[in-house]
Amino acid sequence: MKLKKIFTERTVHIIILVLTAALIYSISLHYEMYPHLDDDRYVLNNEYLGFSLENIRLWLTQPCMGLFVPVTMFSFMLDYSIWGKEPLGYHLQNIFWFIITAVGIYSCFIKLKLKPLHAFLLVLIYIVHPQRVESVVWVTERKDVLCGALFFAALFFYLEGFDRNKFNFLTFFLYIIALFAKPMAVTLPVILAMIDFSRKRCFSPWYYIKKFWPYGLVIVVYLVIIANIKRTFMYPPESAQNMILVILFNIYWYVKNAFICNFYDMCVLYPRIIFNWQTVVQMLAFYITFAGVGIIAFFKVKKETLLYSVLPVAICYIAVLSPILGTFRFSSSDYADRYNYIPSVVLLFAAGSVAPFALNKRNRNIIVSLVIVYIVFLAFWTVKYLPCWKNNISVFSRSCEYRPANNMALVSLGLIELKAENFAEAFAISERLRTDYLNDSSDIPGKAHAIQLYIKAVVLFKNRAHDQAAKIFSFLLKDKYLTEIICKFGVGENFYSMCANVYLRKRMVKGAVSCFKEIIKLGYVAKSNVLFYKGMIAFFENRKHEALDYLEKAAQLAPDDKNINYNLKMIRKSLKSGSE
Repeated sequence: MKLKKIFTERTVHIIILVLTAALIYSISLHYEMYPHLDDDRYVLNNEYLGFSLENIRLWLTQPCMGLFVPVTMFSFMLDYSIWGKEPLGYHLQNIFWFIITAVGIYSCFIKLKLKPLHAFLLVLIYIVHPQRVESVVWVTERKDVLCGALFFAALFFYLEGFDRNKFNFLTFFLYIIALFAKPMAVTLPVILAMIDFSRKRCFSPWYYIKKFWPYGLVIVVYLVIIANIKRTFMYPPESAQNMILVILFNIYWYVKNAFICNFYDMCVLYPRIIFNWQTVVQMLAFYITFAGVGIIAFFKVKKETLLYSVLPVAICYIAVLSPILGTFRFSSSDYADRYNYIPSVVLLFAAGSVAPFALNKRNRNIIVSLVIVYIVFLAFWTVKYLPCWKNNISVFSRSCEYRPANNMALVSLGLIELKAENFAEAFAISERLRTDYLNDSSDIPGKAHAIQLYIKAVVLFKNRAHDQAAKIFSFLLKDKYLTEIICKFGVGENFYSMCANVYLRKRMVKGAVSCFKEIIKLGYVAKSNVLFYKGMIAFFENRKHEALDYLEKAAQLAPDDKNINYNLKMIRKSLKSGSE
């Protein structure tokens, strides 16, 4: 009897959900972080992850990459205090919060009166769906899994205390924390209001204002905070016509991919939307089907059910989807797997609400069996897709399989190949950037163009086509905006160093010195290299003893650096010959 009390149906469901999530995503525990995909700013090159009052104050007042997410940053600080910058610990915490999210969704579904078996199967679909990979495996997307866990915890405690008719301070507190983990939590009050509308059937606006005004106040304060945040890149505004098309496409894409998804549909960085005939036909088929189902429902379903069940779910879905529909552009693509982290739950709940009407004694076993096959199908694609996130190269190589690829993927892969001295591959990518994005208005102004020219110039220089490389470097140096973009991608040191090399080949010492000075201003250059460049400036300004001092200090910090050691040897030789 005691075992039966412990291992209830719901307990068994939760255990299976936890084990499934842990088993699938244990594959990713040894995966690397992605320096070219935000992990550098959030973790790898972040100097403010140590636990201190100064760093806590910093993240409570400053954004990270344009997002005000202090709770997420505090979670990274916890990882850093235990693991340093070892990826394993960061992946473990991502998986932990994903499991909490899954358990929270299951608990909410039960509170929303779904049958335990239906809730279990729906959450299993959510866990094994390929769209979860991006949120769980990508360390930077701690924002998703942490916000999702807090979001559904807040919803669960609201449902738990619904009949007490008191303001739920625990839900309110969890909502604030979720909002400071990621802005997508902002729509939770709409879901809470729709739960009230569905259950209490109250049409008075004053009822909702009186009950939810504290949430509105938090939203206003949060909007004031983020209004003062400057974004690194601003995207060109969309025309009204294109914005409508993007919104219609995104609604279609998010609904379709919540249910119909496989490896060939998945991408790390999706390309920009192209409205060719195939896309238009698929969108028309979707909206015609949707309209047909809506008309049938209007005439067949009770008006009371439409008003108090269907309408609230529809409003909830539009609400949670609204921040990501494409009204505002935040990237060179307008849709991404991680944005479906919460919206897909609303669709799964809708499917669970319809399930009792579709199931009967005759077909129940058949439909449940088909759902299990569907779950296995999704799990298979997820396991196949996971290795695409193994490291930097696999992430961007997968994205570049699309044509035209997302320009961020091409830029990043080109820089990776260049750093690895795979010059043929880097040059091929620079040509793709030139043909795909040279006249593309969806490109962040000049970004693809700047990196394409930089990659091409470096490859030409390494292949001893010095004159051709010099022309490109000279062009880039004259355009401060393009130079600034190159520096923002973390390759400013190499860029200015090669420009200095070009100047020295032409015996233009002043030009080389100016390049060395620009490198020192960058701020992200290693201390040994800063000393090296100061030494080179001193040498070319005929302060050789001062140059020797700088180079010796640089050699102490980086004893195996060939460049430093070679130039140190040359300076010593120059001083020796001068003294003779």
